Amino acid sequence: MRSGRSLQDNSLHLDVGRDGNTSVKTLTFRHVMQDPLGRMYFMMFLEKEHAEENLIFFESVENVKKMSNEALSTAATDLVASYLVPGVETEVNISDQMKKNIIRMAETEDVASKQEEFIKHLERAQNEVMMILAMGAFPRFMNSSYFVQYKIKSKQREQAAEHNDDLRQPERA
Repeated sequence: MRSGRSLQDNSLHLDVGRDGNTSVKTLTFRHVMQDPLGRMYFMMFLEKEHAEENLIFFESVENVKKMSNEALSTAATDLVASYLVPGVETEVNISDQMKKNIIRMAETEDVASKQEEFIKHLERAQNEVMMILAMGAFPRFMNSSYFVQYKIKSKQREQAAEHNDDLRQPERA
């Protein structure tokens, strides 16, 4: 198996051969974040590094985006208290202006009536956090035992899915 790294897209390219055929599978930051198994292993890695607040913030914003207007006000207050107040243990590293905008909206405005604008601010903050994860922690994750474990489990999952597909195929006479 041959592998190579691309710093431009923070990905690992793996040549995966099956029955002598070679195909290239790329495990990118986006792929890992969209795969629940990948995200789980990435979270375990971040916990080991005491840097999980960025991923937890990302997941919290995803949850807030699905909330009704009624629940948004409480969620906004909780989000600010957990991740944006300077000095809090789980403070995320986003620009000061971004923090101020979100805190101002959560504290002084009727968040429910400005839900769309508030969500846009959260998504911008989420993007800043994702860049930090992609450029900082993710390259280290790709060199960790957690990434190796993820690749093994991912391969096992793919093989099990292929096996299940084979079982569903009718035999030809």
